[in-house]
Amino acid sequence: MMRFVEGDYASGMPVGCMLGYVMDGDLGWAYARVTATMTSQTPTLGLEGQPSRAPSVGFIQRFVTQHKRNGSSLEMRHALLPFFPAP
Repeated sequence: MMRFVEGDYASGMPVGCMLGYVMDGDLGWAYARVTATMTSQTPTLGLEGQPSRAPSVGFIQRFVTQHKRNGSSLEMRHALLPFFPAP
C-alpha cells in the first residue's frame, strides 16, 4: 500500500486497488486485522478517516480508504477474497 501512497504506483491517478487473498476463508477476521493495522499506521499511510465498508460482490468483501498523497487525495479500494484450496 505504501507504494500507492508514496506515488510509486498509480502516480497521478485518484484511485488504487488492492486484493487480499484470505487463506483460511475467514473474511471477518481478516477485515478486522487489516483495518486495525491500517488504523494503527494512520500517519505513515496518510489515512484520512476510518476504513468504510463497500457493498460485497458475491463472496468478495470490499472496503474503501482515503489517503493523503503529495498534496492530493488517493482512494484505495480493497477486496478480500476467500481462498479455498483444492481438495
